[in-house]
Parts: sequence; C-alpha cells; structure tokens
Amino acid sequence: MKKVGIIIGVFVVIGIVAIVFFMKQSIKKDQQETKEKMSNVETEYDNFSQNVTAFNEKREELAEVLKDDSIYYATLSKNSSKIVKKIEECENAAKNIQTKNQKLKELCKSYYPNEEINEKCSNYEESYPKIFEVLKQDVDNYNQMVIKYNEWTKKNKKYKAIEEYELKIEDVNNE
Repeated sequence: MKKVGIIIGVFVVIGIVAIVFFMKQSIKKDQQETKEKMSNVETEYDNFSQNVTAFNEKREELAEVLKDDSIYYATLSKNSSKIVKKIEECENAAKNIQTKNQKLKELCKSYYPNEEINEKCSNYEESYPKIFEVLKQDVDNYNQMVIKYNEWTKKNKKYKAIEEYELKIEDVNNE
C-alpha cells in the first residue's frame, strides 16, 4: 500500500510539474504575442500619423483655394472645378486612411500592458472618426455655398448653376 501511495505521489508531482511547465510556456507565448502586437501598434500608428498629416495637408490646400477669390459668386462657376478637385484630393486622402488603417483598428480592440500603446490606440480611436466629420463638414460648407450660388444664378441668368459635391466615401461612424 505504501508503494501505491508513493507511485500516486510521484504521478501527482509529475502532473503538477507538467501543468506548471505548460502554463509557463503558454504565458511566455502570450507575452511574445503581446509584444509583437504592441510593436505592430507602434508601426501602424506611425503610418496612421503620416496619413493624417497628408490628409491635413490636402485640407490646407483646400482652405487656400477657398481663401482665394474663388468663393465669390462671380468667380465660383469657373473655380468650382478647382475646388472640387481639392475636395476629391481630401476625400482620397481620407479613403487612404480608411483602407490602410484596418490593421490598427483591429489591433486597438485589445488592452495592452503598456500605457503608451493604449494611449496611441485611444488617440487613434478619437481622431479616426473626426477626419471624416471634418471632411463631411468641408463638403457641407461647399454645398451650402453652391446652393446659395445656384439661387443667385436664377436672378443672374448669365451665370450657370453648378452641382453640389457628393461624398463617395463611407462614413466611419456608421461602421
């Protein structure tokens, strides 16, 4: 009976050692995967920042065009194509952000043991939708100007009406 107790004791100890070993391996693997994800967040966030900078540069170019004489009714008709081209460039920069940052979006669904990484994810989650809100606001402002201009053209027949701009990009707030 004593031998059976010793054998059972040995198996229990071996079982505990095996469980501890596998748990340690699992934890080590999980830590490695987390480090890789955190590294990916940093890389993807840097790419996101560069894309946001490119978007902001396009918006500044749009603001410059709108700051010129192009927004006066008498010149809006001939300058509308230049304005629309700048809006399209902004929209393309926003589309670029939308398509190239899906990986960051997925990575930021997790919580990390590093505050800097969590802050980057938080910044991303806050600023990503704002890009599209700002773009929509720019287009809405342009369209309001077009509506007023088109009303004005009804009184001033020598000018022709122009079309409002319709965003082609999907609103990220509806995702």
